[in-house]
Amino acid sequence: PSQFLSFIPSIILSISIRTTKLPLYSTFSMPSKRSSRKSSTFSHPTSSSSSPSSSNQIRVISYNLLSPGLTSPSRFPQCHPTHLQSEFRYKLIISKLDYELTSTSIPVIFCLQEVSRSWYSKLHLYFLSKNYTMIGSSYGSQYSDYMGVFIAFPINHPFITLIECRLERIGQFVYKPPYNSSQTNKESHELTSIHPSVKYYDNFKENFKKIMNLSKIWITLCDYFYKKSEIEMETENAWMYSRKRQNVAIFLRFQFTLTCEKFCIGTYHNPCAFWSQSVMLIHSGMVINRMIKFAKNGSEGWILAGDFNIKPSEFTYEFVTKQLCISSYESGHLDVLPKDEESMQKQAEESIEIQSEVDSVYVLFNGKEPDFTNYAKVEENPMFIETLDYIFIGRNQW
Repeated sequence: PSQFLSFIPSIILSISIRTTKLPLYSTFSMPSKRSSRKSSTFSHPTSSSSSPSSSNQIRVISYNLLSPGLTSPSRFPQCHPTHLQSEFRYKLIISKLDYELTSTSIPVIFCLQEVSRSWYSKLHLYFLSKNYTMIGSSYGSQYSDYMGVFIAFPINHPFITLIECRLERIGQFVYKPPYNSSQTNKESHELTSIHPSVKYYDNFKENFKKIMNLSKIWITLCDYFYKKSEIEMETENAWMYSRKRQNVAIFLRFQFTLTCEKFCIGTYHNPCAFWSQSVMLIHSGMVINRMIKFAKNGSEGWILAGDFNIKPSEFTYEFVTKQLCISSYESGHLDVLPKDEESMQKQAEESIEIQSEVDSVYVLFNGKEPDFTNYAKVEENPMFIETLDYIFIGRNQW
């Protein structure tokens, strides 16, 4: 377990964008496998050759670094304490990045998750020394060392050029009822029709009565925090919880210098809301739809890589890869909206249904996902060996 804890196995993809409008029925080649890292290569034949030039190829690597803020010995009791130290793990990560940067001549694009604040500055300098740059967002809390997601890519490369970038907090796109301006104006008029001094005096009297009774204060505080916890944990409030999440997606648009073909790369780290499949469903559907929208509604080739925190056996995975309808959800329906929004349930569900066909790269190559991308013994929990990381692509685009 110690050696696995030094990194979460990355998913690696070497890809060639098609320069014609042919479907993806190409020859496949598999490089030799290396220690617990899995690699796949595929390309699309051009009209003149079955071996595409490196000038229209890219290599994409998705890598969850595991933030050093989350690697305490108490959290991973079966690992040697030395193997959990930040500097020890950082050196191992750099050795893996070095290998990827020197093993090929084609452009390599790194999609990184759980990049902590303490590692960001080091990684930024490291990538600059390789003529790379990083774009991303640190949105986590102090507990996780303010971790976030980043994409590292070559600058001044002869084969590819960055032409657009966008950072989006996915929670802000989660469905909300239409803005009711007439109701708001009515409420505003009712408030302003009362003279401010009267309104503030009445509020003061009511608040003064409440704070005079200490027991009521205690009850109010307990009730507040209890209800706040309920909102965050109970599945019937999955929509509210999903809206509040700070997780950020990165979307980049590149162009091949030789062919002028455009393609899009995205990365995301889904919320770790394992207690609520509804939250995972909402965020997975929404981030993929935002990726498709960024890629000109799927007219440009796109790749979305990251840690989705979903297993291949779960409904959310099939929802993404098989374009299932919400109505086929095992519980009969997605968790309902808050009570004052229930009439909008259908519109909310339609907003996260995948807008075009999606494939998982590893399934295309191997017929199945990797055996695992996460291998860890956390605290007193059973050993966790599962696949949670994926590279999704638009069907027949590559």
